[in-house]
Amino acid sequence: MADLDRSMAPGCYGIGLLYRIASLECSTCPFATQCGPVAELQLARLRAEMGIMVPLARAATAASPTAGKPLFSAKLPGKVQELVDKIERAGIKVCEALARGSNPFSQAFPMMYVTCHLLIKRQAQGVTRQELAHSFKLTMKICQGTADAYVLQAIQALKAIGAAEEKGGYLRVRA
Repeated sequence: MADLDRSMAPGCYGIGLLYRIASLECSTCPFATQCGPVAELQLARLRAEMGIMVPLARAATAASPTAGKPLFSAKLPGKVQELVDKIERAGIKVCEALARGSNPFSQAFPMMYVTCHLLIKRQAQGVTRQELAHSFKLTMKICQGTADAYVLQAIQALKAIGAAEEKGGYLRVRA
């Protein structure tokens, strides 16, 4: 995928406090795939400067008021939440499988299968959003717009589960 000319980007480009892929503005912006990693880095730097710690998602316990509810219900876009719930209902142990270097997904989850395959094969360097979209287009025979949407969903799901992290524009298995 060719990168768009950043000089044509809107004024909100890369501003961590404004970037929300689920918003109408960001989800329709042609710069969203380039802007997302920049915005996340900017937000992380801002949080570090301000000393703001983001709490990690905790598993629900029997005594907690969230017992019986999906583990990863923190404000995810609808399609991503559906995907995470489906993974949870299937009992797929994503973190454990990736830590062992095996793909936790079958072809029943095609975008997650491709994503985890690439994460395992390119564990040292990681995978960019552009590389992932290109792989989706080739393996799933889909258009660029659909591939870009799948990239966002797969990344958000893996982050919500705690299986992957994105740093410097590269998605990697979380250590």
